[in-house]
Amino acid sequence: IVYDGLIGPSVKIFEQVPGARLIGTAPAGTTVEARLDLSAREGGARVAYRRTATADVTGQFELLVPYPTEPDAPYTDVVAAGPYELVAAGAPLGHASVPASAVEEGRAIPVTAP
Repeated sequence: IVYDGLIGPSVKIFEQVPGARLIGTAPAGTTVEARLDLSAREGGARVAYRRTATADVTGQFELLVPYPTEPDAPYTDVVAAGPYELVAAGAPLGHASVPASAVEEGRAIPVTAP
């Protein structure tokens, strides 16, 4: 016997988007990590999103990211706690605010120094 049973959604459907491209410079060959803390709009579960890339021989890097950082971004079940934070070799490299339109259109977003 089940009392006060609750059946929640068991399937999530995701739209495939081009993703925003975070671009910047770091020391050549350095691993660059983009960090973004997310929370679910419903239930408040928290997730730490991480993505890495390596700076090329000229120091250029590009990271493809799927989440906007706007607090009122449409069509998303998660909310970013702030902008993407970027680190290289454990040191702060900069940050990037990503609008939903950049994720949907695949636009480049320059990383801003801290």
